[in-house]
Formats: sequence, C-alpha cells, structure tokens
Amino acid sequence: MKKIAFITMALFLIISLTSCAFTKNESISQTNSDPSNSSTTNSAPNNSSPTNSSPDDESEETSTGNVVTDAYIAYIEAKSELSTVLTEALSSNPGTELESLSLLSVAMIDLAILPASFMGLGQEAAEAGLNFIGAADVQYSENGNQYTISYKTDEGDEIVFTGEYDDTSDSFSCKVVTNEQDGVNYEYRKTSFGYIGQIYSFEGDTVTETIQIVIHDNGGVIGLSSEDVKPSNLTGNETKDFPKSNSQWYSIDGTTFTGVASDGEDISFEYEP
Repeated sequence: MKKIAFITMALFLIISLTSCAFTKNESISQTNSDPSNSSTTNSAPNNSSPTNSSPDDESEETSTGNVVTDAYIAYIEAKSELSTVLTEALSSNPGTELESLSLLSVAMIDLAILPASFMGLGQEAAEAGLNFIGAADVQYSENGNQYTISYKTDEGDEIVFTGEYDDTSDSFSCKVVTNEQDGVNYEYRKTSFGYIGQIYSFEGDTVTETIQIVIHDNGGVIGLSSEDVKPSNLTGNETKDFPKSNSQWYSIDGTTFTGVASDGEDISFEYEP
C-alpha cells in the first residue's frame, strides 16, 4: 500500500517548498543589507550543524538547514519507512490484507501536527507552509526551545500547536488542540537503538487512540490501543518491545513478521520486501 508513503511525501513537499522560499528570502535580505549589519530581524535563526550522514542519506535530501526541523523530519522519515514496510507486509500476506488498514492512522496523524515542520523557521516560513493547506491567521512564536503556532482552518476551526525540542537528547513533544477541546499529544525520543515514539488522540477528557512506536536497525514495532487510558510520558528507558504491551501490535525484525491482529489472533510469517 502506497498511501502512507504518499502522505509523507506530501508533508515533505510542503516543508521543502517552504524552507526553500525561506532560504531564498533570507539570502536576498542578506545580499541587500549593509555588510556591516549582522541583524537578522524577522528571520528565523539558522540553527545548522554538521551531520555524519552520507550524501546518499534520505534525510539529508530533505534537510532544511535547521537543527530542530531536520531532527523532526528524520524521525518521521524513519517512522514512515517502518509504517510502509509493516503495511506492505500485511497487504502481501494471505489472510492479513485487511489488517494493513489499521496502520493508516499512524501516517495520517502526521498531518495533524504539520506545524511541527516549521519549528525554528520563523513566522514567514510557517505562514507560507500553512497557507499551502488553506490556513489563515497564522501566528508563530518561539521562546528558547519552545514553539507555539496557531492558525484557523478553511472551515473556521482554531488550531493551537505547542511543542518543545531538546537537542541534547534529540527528544520532542507537542500538543495540538482544536477549538480548545480535541487534539493530539505526540512525542518521540532518540535512543541507543533508534527511536521510541508515542501518540495519543483525545476528545475532551477521553483518550480515543494510542499509538506506540519503536524503530531500530532491523525494523521496529507499532502498537495500537483504543482504551480510554492516558499513557505516561516517554522516559527514554523503554525497551525495544514496549509497544507489544498493547492489545494490537505489529513487528518486523529482519524478515520475521510477528504481531497480534485486531481480533486478537497471533500473526507470524516471513516477509522480504
């Protein structure tokens, strides 16, 4: 199934177009300014840093030159790759084809936190990117490593994004609230083996869905739950198997696919992309 990859690429397109426009405008501004004037008023800081990635690394191809945004993009690229492999494995295995639909929400949730793509890029970039999806009244602010972006949708809903990124641990958490009532809590942390992630959606005080994610060199695990239970925040001490505590989960480790289906049945088969 290619829908997950399509959604992710749509996100990358918006991010790339916005960051390119931002970089171009910043370059023009610097060219036209007095060389002795180092002020960067109305421009986001260029929090660039060297990377150990190879020239062929996919995350480098989508680099914005901003540490915060690039870290977030690197995570959703890894998350998208895992989601795609799990989805295609389920789709290609006789008897589990419909299970692949359970993973659509894992990709769709990234659309809800699209403002995270503009952390550290400033008002102009956030406004350009969100206007691309019909947003209006975009307001951007940052204070240290904390970011707030608000806007109105074309249907009149008020969206408020608040996020925080810690570059020392490469960890990120955010909340997106619609009309001060419904929304999403989203977080990830870099670990020694890859990434851990957790997302839960809520309507008022009710948790409607929880997604827990582990990404490692040989694959990863995605666990799903519809229980009305607010999960604890990630600590960084979670194991590679922590999403398997959910009633429904899917795992790929090398070529070995295991899991528990939505009906509670165990799944196990070999898969080679």
